Amino acid sequence: MTPQTPQLSTAPVPQTFSLKEILQTTINGIAQFLQADRVLIAQMMPSGEMTVVEEWRKRPWKTLLHCHMSQFVSPGDLKTWQEGEIEAIADVSQRDPQTSTMMALDRLFEVKAKIIVPIRQRDHEAKPIHRSTYSGNSTKTAQSLWGLIIIHQCSHSRQWTPSELGLLSLLSTQLIISIQQDQFYQHLNQINQKLEEIAFQDRLTQIPNRHYFEHYFNQEWRRMAREKQPLSLILCDVDFFKTYNDTFGHLQGDRCLQEVAHTLKYTLHRPGDMVARYGGEEFVIILPNTKVSGAIHVAQQIRTAIKQLKLPAATEKVVNMQPLV
Repeated sequence: MTPQTPQLSTAPVPQTFSLKEILQTTINGIAQFLQADRVLIAQMMPSGEMTVVEEWRKRPWKTLLHCHMSQFVSPGDLKTWQEGEIEAIADVSQRDPQTSTMMALDRLFEVKAKIIVPIRQRDHEAKPIHRSTYSGNSTKTAQSLWGLIIIHQCSHSRQWTPSELGLLSLLSTQLIISIQQDQFYQHLNQINQKLEEIAFQDRLTQIPNRHYFEHYFNQEWRRMAREKQPLSLILCDVDFFKTYNDTFGHLQGDRCLQEVAHTLKYTLHRPGDMVARYGGEEFVIILPNTKVSGAIHVAQQIRTAIKQLKLPAATEKVVNMQPLV
């Protein structure tokens, strides 16, 4: 009978999984496949620190979760991993201490045998590496080290098989695809958030614009109707603004609107309250769960805060604001 090649049992990873869930699924599958005592994912942080970010282990073996490994890593170790070489050590005690400083960590955590699988991703900023070989010139895509998959056998030494190493190499490739997809989705979300800010934010005053006001007002109107709670609006208009613009120029007029918007924003204290630029020198404030008496109190606070700005006007008066509740 022909012996069957062992298969790595891992659940399919849907795109909706977070990176943490992907890593946890991976180490759980490896632990089941290899019957190991401890499986780790270590990540190379932007600071250059190598940190254990996920762990599966059997009891009573000690945890390495959140361990900073860099103090145990030699330049030789780092070079080996950056080149993508898988290290399979059947008996840690037989290894020459001069070849790796990781032995101190192995002794501390009672490791008898281990595998280290580099997780490398393509470095888009690096240029292709050209190498001369006996068969001619070759080009190799530059790759950076994202992290490591580390498998520990603590109860006994162990001879690792080629099929085990081959499947771990394949898993490392599949894992980096998932990591890069997660990075892509994060980047896409950041772009979408930025686009949303552009669509809903007034460029001059950096507060919500009329478009967002209409969206938020409809949302809060429906919510207050369901909860049978009051909703108040304050409409604000800057006095003498046209004269101010004609006298001091549009640049100074822009600065005036920015100061007014900033003051309005920081006069509101509740998370649900919102101020938006309605158009020109007009502003609108939404006050959910607020009766008319409360809105009048807020309007008076706004007038006081605007007066304290003491913005000069082309008339004898300073720039003022007339709230309408």
